[in-house]
Amino acid sequence: MGKIAAAAKSGQPKTRSRKMAASPAVLVSALSKSYANVAEELAVFSDVSFSVAMGNSLAIVGESGSGKSTLLNLIGGLDYPSSGSVQVFSKQIETMNETELAAFRNTHIGFVFQYHHLLPDFSALENVALPALIAGRREEEAFADARGLLQDIELGDRADHRPGALSGGEQQRVAIARALVNKPGLVLMDEPTGNLDERTGRIVLSLARNLQRRHALTLIIVTHSPAVSAACNHCLRLAHGHAAARAK
Repeated sequence: MGKIAAAAKSGQPKTRSRKMAASPAVLVSALSKSYANVAEELAVFSDVSFSVAMGNSLAIVGESGSGKSTLLNLIGGLDYPSSGSVQVFSKQIETMNETELAAFRNTHIGFVFQYHHLLPDFSALENVALPALIAGRREEEAFADARGLLQDIELGDRADHRPGALSGGEQQRVAIARALVNKPGLVLMDEPTGNLDERTGRIVLSLARNLQRRHALTLIIVTHSPAVSAACNHCLRLAHGHAAARAK
């Protein structure tokens, strides 16, 4: 476990406060994002507003370049909006500084990207445990939770395998387990099945949905997949710089 201890910075574990049932997990209000270049300001989207209730799932769909990933990054505190606000568990994301955001993300938000971003020299177990160690949790507890999550995603027998020895679908399942190890209330997924074949994508989606129900997670997924959007409680479409709810 030496390289894990070296990779994890020391810190105190953060306690996630209990959320009021009446408050949405995510509240986005009049959100706008634009980028300035030499010639003009490029607007990605403007005046986007929606909420996601605790324990619900939302698919964000739209054509490539419509701003889906940008919106997800704003919700997750990976970028700042040009105007408007994002609240996650009643905390105002855009008012936090980088240190506050990093601490909030590590304990309240799990991320799963299209590419798994697993550390190649670490085993599946070590990859899953790493965020817990970074958060300052005891090594025994971190590895116990990581091993339990690998069992949940049916990879308990692959815990000691490095990412290179896993299939694409297995790698993505490990990435999902890693996103859950700190027991976040919100999980953000950016095209989690985009690099997988249809059958493997269905398996990963099914496991993700089972984990969502088991852990009472709020789930927001950016996707091009009709199967993924159909599996969510609600759907939001981004088009021409604006957002609209789409009936399911």
